[in-house]
Amino acid sequence: MNEDKKSREVLDEKLINELREEFSKLTVKDFLSQTLATISTLAYQKMGIPSSCIQYKDLDQAKLAIDAFSELFKVLQSSMDQREIDAFNEALTQMRIEFVKKSNESGT
Repeated sequence: MNEDKKSREVLDEKLINELREEFSKLTVKDFLSQTLATISTLAYQKMGIPSSCIQYKDLDQAKLAIDAFSELFKVLQSSMDQREIDAFNEALTQMRIEFVKKSNESGT
């Protein structure tokens, strides 16, 4: 039993070192860009989009996600190329349009 525990500890340590190595390759820009994508996904879910997510609908949370996306996007723009700026700007515009639609449906 003691041998199993020691073996697991060695594997855990190896995994931790591999994760550290992978994180060292990641740039802050890449991480924050992925965070924007995650925030966008969460915003749509909190708007009840797609309809299979209706049980998660919470427009206050959706607004918070959209506002956070907007602010983080502002911070990142200076390190993005034009293609990335255009893509994230389009994503922000679409989120805002959907939010207005969902707000009007709810009478909010």
